[in-house]
Amino acid sequence: MKVAIFLSGQPRLIDKSLFIHLDTLNIKYDIYIHYWENFKTYSPNTCGNIDLNKNKLLRNKDLKNILIKYYNPKKIKSEKEPKIKFSNRYDGVDTNVNTKIPQLCSLGIKKAFQLCENVNEYDWLIKSRFDLVFPIESNNQPRCDMPYVYSIDERKKYLNNNLKIDFSNCNPDKINFPDLYSPFQPISELWILKPKNKIIFNYYDYLEHCGNHPANEAILGKFCKYKNINLNSMGIRIGINRMYNNKEYLYD
Repeated sequence: MKVAIFLSGQPRLIDKSLFIHLDTLNIKYDIYIHYWENFKTYSPNTCGNIDLNKNKLLRNKDLKNILIKYYNPKKIKSEKEPKIKFSNRYDGVDTNVNTKIPQLCSLGIKKAFQLCENVNEYDWLIKSRFDLVFPIESNNQPRCDMPYVYSIDERKKYLNNNLKIDFSNCNPDKINFPDLYSPFQPISELWILKPKNKIIFNYYDYLEHCGNHPANEAILGKFCKYKNINLNSMGIRIGINRMYNNKEYLYD
């Protein structure tokens, strides 16, 4: 088996838990990375209550070489953040987060996907992000919360869990998400799919059909409904590594 992994967005840190997990399963993979060199979309330069101006990686002058060293991507590309086309589409929900972020996220995902010349050479395609912590645990509840991981002890606790991505349980005809908030509200940080369903990587082109809520879950859900794409819950939990401003930016 061989998979393609697409990373995009702001490289706030390097969390290798997903890749270590795939190495443990002896699964071959290629990594494609697109990232923004500067960041304007967070106001005032924060992620939640974390000051990104103090980040050890985002503003590193050797950022590209650092990403190449630790990810060994098949292809990597960086660009300055563009002006966002849909500047007035969304009403503010979180006063700390710029409402242009969903457009920027979807554009970055599209650009990462475009780096791959032939997706059909892969058995599965995986969309992830730089700060994803995986795996954490399974949960039989209909809605899985997404815990934030702050401390080293919490991280070790979660990563010591032996849950695996079971590709035999991933539906080849659907988009596989960690879990669903509702039938059309996917947890958006990770998805797994067959190349035939690759259109989701270009959902940026369909944003005008995705409603007016500035949350990626709602946007993706409405996109899949608009394109008649079925969703599948893997029933697992992932986390976001929020240790952005610690002394080290590498977590493996």
